[in-house]
Amino acid sequence: MGCDDDAVGGERQAGEGAAFQGNAERRVSRAARIHGRTRFLKAQGVDFLKIWMTNPKFPPDVIAAIVDEASKQAIPVVAHVTDVASLHQLAELGVTDFLHNPRDQPVTPDLVAYAKSRKLTFAPTLANMESPWFYYEHPDILGMPTLQDALYPRGRQMLADSRRRDETLSSDLAQRKASMREQTYPFIKAMSDAGVRIVTGTDCGAEASQVTPFGHATHRELQMFVEAGMAPLAAIRAATLDAARVIARSEDPDYGSIRAGKAADLVLLDADPIADINNTIRISRVMRAGRWVR
Repeated sequence: MGCDDDAVGGERQAGEGAAFQGNAERRVSRAARIHGRTRFLKAQGVDFLKIWMTNPKFPPDVIAAIVDEASKQAIPVVAHVTDVASLHQLAELGVTDFLHNPRDQPVTPDLVAYAKSRKLTFAPTLANMESPWFYYEHPDILGMPTLQDALYPRGRQMLADSRRRDETLSSDLAQRKASMREQTYPFIKAMSDAGVRIVTGTDCGAEASQVTPFGHATHRELQMFVEAGMAPLAAIRAATLDAARVIARSEDPDYGSIRAGKAADLVLLDADPIADINNTIRISRVMRAGRWVR
């Protein structure tokens, strides 16, 4: 993309293209069709191939064929997973990067040990988990300058709708999402403490995530990581170096850290985020590839 080639001063981007889903028009129902579909995605230049492991699920032979063909085409696989069985199924096939996390049972020492032994990475997407009710509870946040262009128009309209706000805050959905968040916190704490890689990922940009704002959701994710028990520096690393390692498929990526010879992508703050993770939003200046963009 233009911003990756430094033609414009935007963010670095990576994408997976149309994902493999068991319940969508683009679904792959037979292993025999996977070869052509994967080659098509490779020709599009996708950075990842994404599999949704939610009901209805693919048969085991189809999952195995997708992962195998992606490996042959040198396309990394990431997976949307919310249950332990699917996590094990994909990890045994060599998949290491997971969006969300198992929620069908509490985290256990055995699961932590398994994730560590397989060198798994999780992007829990916490900020999306609590949208929109977090922004309904904190409407003042919507007035922040950094949020003026951070939402789709429809998403901003939804968050400005007082009737929708009242209905959402009094609904069972808000309670279920709050419960889901509290259930995920121990998972993040246990995995992080054991050295399993946790990275930021907000799920914003999807049609279902209209009320999850670009930019601010990442800052909120960092706050939630710290609420879950991660140290502020560990949370910052989850959004920088560790996230870059996943995207670049390298333990020594060109970006994500401040070192001689690395890309000069910098966010300068007016206050110390180690003292208070909320200070990550106090942005003074932004440098992209050695050029000031803000």
